[in-house]
Amino acid sequence: MANWKRFISLLADSRKILISAHKDPDGDALGSELALCFALEKLGFDVTIMNSDLPSGQFRFFGRDFARFRQFDDAPAGFFDQFDTWITVDTSSLSQLGKMAALVGTGLKTLVIDHHAVADRLTKYNFSDATQPAAACLVMELIRKLGVPFDFRPKDSDFSIANCLYFGIATDTGWFRFPSVLPRTLRQAAELIQCGASTADLYRCAYENYSPERLKFMGQVAQTATFAADGKVAYAWLKKSDFRRIGGTQADTKDLVNTLLTTAGVKAAVLFTETSDGIRLNFRSRADYNVAEIARSLGGGGHKNAAGATVHKPLKEAIAEVTEKLIAMF
Repeated sequence: MANWKRFISLLADSRKILISAHKDPDGDALGSELALCFALEKLGFDVTIMNSDLPSGQFRFFGRDFARFRQFDDAPAGFFDQFDTWITVDTSSLSQLGKMAALVGTGLKTLVIDHHAVADRLTKYNFSDATQPAAACLVMELIRKLGVPFDFRPKDSDFSIANCLYFGIATDTGWFRFPSVLPRTLRQAAELIQCGASTADLYRCAYENYSPERLKFMGQVAQTATFAADGKVAYAWLKKSDFRRIGGTQADTKDLVNTLLTTAGVKAAVLFTETSDGIRLNFRSRADYNVAEIARSLGGGGHKNAAGATVHKPLKEAIAEVTEKLIAMF
């Protein structure tokens, strides 16, 4: 369990705080950032949220709060000099910070809140717990210790802390169906519902709010889907040309790897996505099949049954190397 008393003591001399998450932030990252921002502002801190990338259009339902998310590229010269504390949530991996990694080693007091198992150590002030299914679970614990009520909603906001936390936890657990879900996770969810989180509305925002491009990407994944190890391994790929043809973005492909895992008999799956930064690998698995070990061997990380990495080699080579590792598990 994270030492939140120590965390709070480190905030004692902070005034201007910067909050960041990983590149291409997902629901857990964004919900955790907003919830923590609201709580710290309630306590009188001056807080800015900035990531390597802006949230995708899928998250426009955050309403007025969508404008709180700023992008590294929009920061003017000397912008970061004003901050004394930097909090990163939902990542402790240097490679996953994207352009925000430029702040590592600049002297900012850096605090990490993460639930992924990674080898990087961005700071000595690490408040991570890989047993938690979502970063929002940890942020919820911290906000409780800070004494800010979960039903708090800033006057200029459309979301309460409870809604932000619930959205983060629910999306990172596949709406509470992943093996990472613990009894305490459901107790946290119940408490947030009691504090006003609307599970029906948030589900609609998360899973009934996709772009038309996502449906086309789903069709492309179905076309390239390939099976190995007597159907226990499934993999598919998306090329740069697919993005040019369809017109969507990386955000439109989030969690498409899960569609491979829904096929009967599949125990492990990986989606290869060709990007300007390399081949992005998204792994999913069932039960005792640890895809995080494969991800870490490729410079990435994550959870036992959900992990990711980026490799820098031609797509055909990446597919051959990675699928061989998956097949070797069987």
